[in-house]
Amino acid sequence: MSKGFIAGVATALVVVAVGGAGAYAVVQHQSQQKALQTEQAKTRSMSAKLASPQVKQSSAKTQASQTVASSASVASSASSSSRQSPNDIFDNLPQKTQLALIITAAWNDGNPYMNTHYGVYMGTANKIVIYDYGEGAGGWTDHVARFVDNHDGSFTVAWPHTTTDNASANSDNTTWQDHSTITKADMLARFYATDAEKATVTAVEEELDLSTINKAFDLLPA
Repeated sequence: MSKGFIAGVATALVVVAVGGAGAYAVVQHQSQQKALQTEQAKTRSMSAKLASPQVKQSSAKTQASQTVASSASVASSASSSSRQSPNDIFDNLPQKTQLALIITAAWNDGNPYMNTHYGVYMGTANKIVIYDYGEGAGGWTDHVARFVDNHDGSFTVAWPHTTTDNASANSDNTTWQDHSTITKADMLARFYATDAEKATVTAVEEELDLSTINKAFDLLPA
């Protein structure tokens, strides 16, 4: 065997060895890259899992906060309503309801007459005269009442007092005589607390005649 042949074989072996080492290095590098990518993928997956409950928890906290705020608003509104005085509640009712409550409280011990007409006269400051002119016998003095607003949540109720018979009663022989005092709180408690009581007040509203509301009661000045 010649030295040239041996040297050629040696050279080939060196080339093969060098080539094999390079291929190994490439394979090893690719394997490391895959391992790194796999590890990164695991890290991203774990981060997503950790982040998801936090997002849900944050959303739940936000919803809970909104619910608490809404409940607080409702509670505040209810509390504000409960702080209203009876005078405020009465004053916030429609005018016809207020008048019907006054009539209910003053006429026939809480059982006002129906199928009649209640003429309302408010032409004199701070005074209301109500004339039940649609029913009953007797003179006008038996069917009229005056209510003086005391501006403290109460009304002083007065009835006509005449020195003659009712048929002959007029402003010369008749005066207003104080009879009782009614309060807004008492009217609400006694005549506007149940559905049945409210229905009675509503029925009285239908009997009101407001065509004279801006006039003074001329049969007996208030």
